[in-house]
Amino acid sequence: MGRIVQFLEIMEARNKVMPWFLKVIAAYLLACGTGLVVFSCTPICPHADFEGNAVSFFQWWLRGFGPLVFMVGLVFLTLCYGLTFAKKWSRLSFLVALSLGRIKAIVQTEGVTAVSTIGSLAVLGFLAWYFYRRHTVVAYFAKVEQAAKTP
Repeated sequence: MGRIVQFLEIMEARNKVMPWFLKVIAAYLLACGTGLVVFSCTPICPHADFEGNAVSFFQWWLRGFGPLVFMVGLVFLTLCYGLTFAKKWSRLSFLVALSLGRIKAIVQTEGVTAVSTIGSLAVLGFLAWYFYRRHTVVAYFAKVEQAAKTP
């Protein structure tokens, strides 16, 4: 119980100095990651496969969807942890995960237009600028990194 309280105190302290849009991204990752992990582990609703046929929870896991959704949820939670605690790998990992997700959507979707592709590139460009050029975000990561180095 003591570790949970300590973790929540650290989270509250980080939340006070964290830039607001970074809070939004971290909250989104936390909510989606938690939802995906819970959804993949509990048979709360009928699941469907590619053909749209309703399958049982056990069949859904056997076909590989359960482990896939569970792992995506863990990736979201890991990225939330990294952004909240200003880990060096978190910014690049977030951009790579977002880029891979968009590339997968472009490859698998037949009706991809140039406008949606340009829009995706604009969002990725904005996020890259935000993570690496926005002075408040750069200062946040530098401040937390410097605090971690001092004993």
